[in-house]
Amino acid sequence: MHSKTLDIDDSFGEEFQGRYVFAEITIGTKNRITQRYTHYNRVTGIVEEADYAAIQAEILIASLKEQPKNKPLSVARWLSETEGIPARLADLLWGTCQQLNSLDASEIRFLLLQLDEGSRIQLFRSFDYAKSSPDLSKQNMPTSQQKESSNSP
Repeated sequence: MHSKTLDIDDSFGEEFQGRYVFAEITIGTKNRITQRYTHYNRVTGIVEEADYAAIQAEILIASLKEQPKNKPLSVARWLSETEGIPARLADLLWGTCQQLNSLDASEIRFLLLQLDEGSRIQLFRSFDYAKSSPDLSKQNMPTSQQKESSNSP
């Protein structure tokens, strides 16, 4: 498993200064965390409610293997609106966690190419990336071709 170390100076405050070590988490851990904070409709299976902030906090803490001795990071602190973590520091920490635990663009491209066109369209529709119209031929063309085809008679 890969790991990544961040050495934070005092620019976010003395209490956050120190070494943070992140490591990859397993898919089992990630799925259990996600399911703990996601509520599905029993009939349709559609997500009715999800606490994305709590999911993010739990994944980050699960990935965090070492932090300064005063333990400035916790799920409760990550979620606190008053005694929380500075937003710029949270972005830096979350970005590091995501680098270890998310797919990069080439991995996503590889996985998408394994799907047939109909499955890709269905996936994109589920994320509102594709229109519901059955004629998606223009969406498959590069932007320059779309402009050319819209200008032709």
